[in-house]
Amino acid sequence: MAKMTLKHKLMAYVLTQDADFSYSQNEVAKLLNISQSRISESVKDIKYQMTIRNLEKEIENTKNKLMQHEAISLNEPEIYFLNS
Repeated sequence: MAKMTLKHKLMAYVLTQDADFSYSQNEVAKLLNISQSRISESVKDIKYQMTIRNLEKEIENTKNKLMQHEAISLNEPEIYFLNS
């Protein structure tokens, strides 16, 4: 296999990370006829993509909460000074 497609990366991730399958990276590498290191890289790549998507969702949720909050003005932030 010359290049792993997203579909193959997702398969490698599920087969090695999901408790219902529990394949080793070596077993998946043999199944897909590629090296174990490519499987490892693919699993890491999917984990990074999942983290990014989760962060994007958190950012969007935070933005929505800020936009709904009446006391917050996004254009003119309030500045508070502490008395020493």
